[in-house]
Amino acid sequence: HALLRRDEEDAGDVFLTAPRDWNVSGRYDMIQPALVVRDLARHGAVVRECSWSWKTMGYDATAGELDEVETEPWDGPARRVALVTMRPVFADLADAIRERRPVKLKSTHENVQDILGDDDDDD
Repeated sequence: HALLRRDEEDAGDVFLTAPRDWNVSGRYDMIQPALVVRDLARHGAVVRECSWSWKTMGYDATAGELDEVETEPWDGPARRVALVTMRPVFADLADAIRERRPVKLKSTHENVQDILGDDDDDD
């Protein structure tokens, strides 16, 4: 976690840590973000506008993994998906860095029900 501590000091308030329980291995500390971009030409300074976390999406430690978020307009018609499914589009990363803008996000699932399952089967 030494690298994460360095990023936390440099990146400012983008990190989100929260205790979580997982039925497989028990309690653990969830650490977000999934992406911190550094500019090596500028002595490794964090490029905040290209870094991504739940905090940069407007969420904090009270966010639930299944909280619904809306997909981005570039990804077609808007739909509601689980927060935990949102990921940076790494194919967009180079352009985002060049343009100094947030990296595009995409869900790994079509909608929240992909994660929750269909409760109608229990009838």
